[in-house]
Amino acid sequence: MRPLHTFPAKATLTLGAFLSLSIAAVAQNAALRRADARYEALAFAQAAPLYEAAALKGAPIDQVAPKLADSYWRMRDLARANTWYARLAAKPNPEPLHLYRYSETLRSLGRFSAADSVIQRYQALAAADSRTERQRNAQAYAARLEQANAFGARLLNLNVNTARCDMGAAYLGDRITFASAHRQAAADRQHTWNGEPFLDLYSGKPSSSGALADVSSLGAPFNTRYHDSNTSATTDAREVWFTRNNYEGSKRRTDDKGVTRLKIFSSTRDAQGAWADAKPFPYNSDSYSVGHPALSADGQRLYFASDRPGGVGGTDIWYCERTATGGWAEPVNAGREVNSEGNELFPFAAQEGLLFFSSDGHQGLGGLDVIMCTAKGSTFGKARNPGAPINSRSDDFSFVLATDGLSGYLTSDRPGGKGDDDIYAFTLTDRPGVRQRMEGVAQDPVTRAPLAGVRVLLTTEQGAAVDSAITAADGRYGFDLEQGTAYRLNGTLADRRPGTASLAPLPEADTVVVRDLELLEARMYTLLLRVTDAATGKPLEGVHTILTLKPVGTVLLDANTNASGELRSTLDNKAKGDALNMTVRLEREGYVSKTLTYSEYIGADPEIKVHGALDLSMQPLEVGADLGKLIDIKPIYFDLGKHAIRKDAAAELDKIVAAMKEYPTMIIELGSHTDCRSSIASNAALSDRRAKSSAAYIVSKGIAADRISGKGYGESKLINGCACEGAVKSTCSEAEHQLNRRTEFIIVKM
Repeated sequence: MRPLHTFPAKATLTLGAFLSLSIAAVAQNAALRRADARYEALAFAQAAPLYEAAALKGAPIDQVAPKLADSYWRMRDLARANTWYARLAAKPNPEPLHLYRYSETLRSLGRFSAADSVIQRYQALAAADSRTERQRNAQAYAARLEQANAFGARLLNLNVNTARCDMGAAYLGDRITFASAHRQAAADRQHTWNGEPFLDLYSGKPSSSGALADVSSLGAPFNTRYHDSNTSATTDAREVWFTRNNYEGSKRRTDDKGVTRLKIFSSTRDAQGAWADAKPFPYNSDSYSVGHPALSADGQRLYFASDRPGGVGGTDIWYCERTATGGWAEPVNAGREVNSEGNELFPFAAQEGLLFFSSDGHQGLGGLDVIMCTAKGSTFGKARNPGAPINSRSDDFSFVLATDGLSGYLTSDRPGGKGDDDIYAFTLTDRPGVRQRMEGVAQDPVTRAPLAGVRVLLTTEQGAAVDSAITAADGRYGFDLEQGTAYRLNGTLADRRPGTASLAPLPEADTVVVRDLELLEARMYTLLLRVTDAATGKPLEGVHTILTLKPVGTVLLDANTNASGELRSTLDNKAKGDALNMTVRLEREGYVSKTLTYSEYIGADPEIKVHGALDLSMQPLEVGADLGKLIDIKPIYFDLGKHAIRKDAAAELDKIVAAMKEYPTMIIELGSHTDCRSSIASNAALSDRRAKSSAAYIVSKGIAADRISGKGYGESKLINGCACEGAVKSTCSEAEHQLNRRTEFIIVKM
């Protein structure tokens, strides 16, 4: 196994800082003292079994667990680290770092749901950490990544892999370089960090499958007594950059804590193929690590990983531009699209303007995942995880592509390998960086269940068909897109409402966007109306019924009720929750016509009973009936002692006008009544003036004068006994008197 976040690491050269490494107080127990001594010396491979032994001998768990968990984590034995981080996470007030690492170990074990829960706890303690947002919904995201295979990758475990660490394949002309610890080193040449031998650089001749032959050591100036790894060469193979421990000449250098950091060196070869002595990168430092060099295709930019000050967190991806004189400008941090509060390592600059790197801070399947984004000048596109099989639940890193973009190498410690880290050759069916893609799931918007058999049509924004697909049981679909083109999606399935989505032109090459389609369950609903006689409650046959959709005015139904007073109509392709807005018009000879508004949301019942929401009873038109009550006329008011028609009164009288126009043979007597609180003569005169004024208004609206007459009755027809003589006078309320102040529209003739 090997450490991850400090130099030397990743069985050689995973970058990291020792900023969080604390020196605990020496415990009383002798086994614990020995474990602490090895831990403080960064000999984690030796410290871990000593801590385990100390725990068995009864050493306090609070003293053992943090350092034992950290030791396993730095050696990248995440399964054992998980056991101890679980103990630390169970404490009442766990350290935020312990919680985050616990979530990482859970993801590496495939326990994504549990990792989601731990990340929520971590967010409460470290809300500003961008990883809390990036790592959300790990279970759903991981399920998608495990099926992604964005470029149709097929992997081959390389023939040169051994039981030791083999890693970091890279291109050097027509050969492949890689680092390996497979040599049989003496025990004193094993690195105490992880108990593994130091790495040297080798090269081999690749076959068409990616397998290597004619393997030999790179020799001087590339290999030293300590770690050497991770090369990057110019396209003419004349200049090589590589990583090694801070070792120059015969002297190993350390920082102020005694830690040997990583540095970048370069070498050039002459026309005869001889390599010059290695030269240090000008931005190396004894105080922090600089490693994992990656030249751009034109050789004018050098990416690298470093925990130098000024980064986002952990180890970051940085870059320098080559100057006109052949030197290097000041390092620039690649920014937060690339870097997180975690660790970003092993950059690789592809020819298509793509940057690949590995990260434990971006969302992935567990451990280090290969991440990619576009790189244009100082702008980096949104980070994207290409999913399995490029990535796994283990550490996946050192991803490189051949110039054809269809083959390459990566390193992984995934199960099924030959040893520690293994190198894998891969082939791709799709070239990264030259396409854009849209993927999605057709699903029920309520249950989120995937829908099979959905026909998904991809069109241009103008409606021209581009491609189509039929979803399988998982509801998934996907289409390759042309850059700069806007698209529309339309999904159809029987008994479902169509699902639609739009897609603006994608700004980046090799971008995958998600556009899911929601198809709401739809079916045929039945409208049921039941019309009755308001006086008897019996069903009314022959009622002319018109249903009109609002606001478009489409007529849904124009028919008469049957002998049961009922009428049915179907509504196709409607779904639960749809709004149904319409007017209902009822007409029948001898009855008052009605126009009602129906506004309801469709429920689960396939039969929509309109009469359950509206009063569909019809009032009979009979001689002696008060038309005002039949058509719900509001009270008509006059100013005190006046008979002029007010605006509010005119609005009610207009309803009478409309009814009389609808029934042209109807003759009305308009009667005006008062309460008793004035003289009999005065009330009679005032009510008569008001009746005649109201009748005159109706005539003015086009009703023949012989069809409407007005008569004042004063207080002669009180309806509740509130006379103004005797004891009653003192007991009637104002509301009771109001009942007597009324206007009636009595039907005299039909």
